[in-house]
Amino acid sequence: MTPAQLTTTARAFEAEAGVPHDWPGARFSRQVDAGGLHWHVQVEGRGAPILFLHGAGASAHSFRPLVATLADVYTGIAVDLPGHGFTTAFSHGAYTLRRTARAIGDLLGALDVSPALIVGHSAGAAIALQWLLDQPAEARPPLLAINPALRPFGGVAGFAFPVMARLAAASGSLPQYLARRAEDRRQVERLLHGTGSRVPESMLDGYQYLMRKPEHVQAVLSMMAGWQLEQMVRAVRALDPTMHVVLGGRDRAVPPARTASTVAGLANTTITEFMTFGHLVHEEAPELIADLLLKWRGQAARTQHGQ
Repeated sequence: MTPAQLTTTARAFEAEAGVPHDWPGARFSRQVDAGGLHWHVQVEGRGAPILFLHGAGASAHSFRPLVATLADVYTGIAVDLPGHGFTTAFSHGAYTLRRTARAIGDLLGALDVSPALIVGHSAGAAIALQWLLDQPAEARPPLLAINPALRPFGGVAGFAFPVMARLAAASGSLPQYLARRAEDRRQVERLLHGTGSRVPESMLDGYQYLMRKPEHVQAVLSMMAGWQLEQMVRAVRALDPTMHVVLGGRDRAVPPARTASTVAGLANTTITEFMTFGHLVHEEAPELIADLLLKWRGQAARTQHGQ
């Protein structure tokens, strides 16, 4: 399917996606059935397709300002991950990294799209890398990884956190309890501010809406419970992807120094750090990230053509 066909079809399917009429980018929403899931996808723009994969707890709305900023150059395909936002959850089994990546592959197959570029934030970047591992070398698009979650927690947290997440995911009442707490906007603000970011009010509105949905909270807990990053460092080094890593100097969720050490020495990876932004830098400064992306890909094109 061409980018133009994707955009036209997205508008035609607006009524099927089931999103509120005032949801960010609702007119670009569509529903896609793939791999046993009903996916919520937003498609906007023209030009080569970019796949946008958000982090745990977010949805496609996290990339809405960035997709809109790039719409004159690229066709943005922003996805709600399984169980997040308006995409249905896995019916059974764990939310493993490999399973989620394969589900993304099923979605791309249903869309008949081969992305020219992937933008992944936090856990979304790890999913993108897992998907790249399963592709032939000649079919691997470059990756813009924004504060990527590539390593498990260290020390006691590395043991305790997965156990706590599995217990939380198995609880039938905890998602309802957390969703009720999200009725208090201050709780949502504290959670987001705890990442080191100060996002616009419109983004806070979206996160509060999501966090008031018990099924969304359940999916987040299930993802955390099934997350296995122990092999990711070795896999990334073996893959040596064409990747540009964006770090927020104030990121409290994924320490930037740890990420930098993880990708250090990779021949095809470059890094940019923005010291005044946090984990959600693409929401705080979408124009800055768009400009970086365009310059990065422009430089790559000039190098490829020997200019």
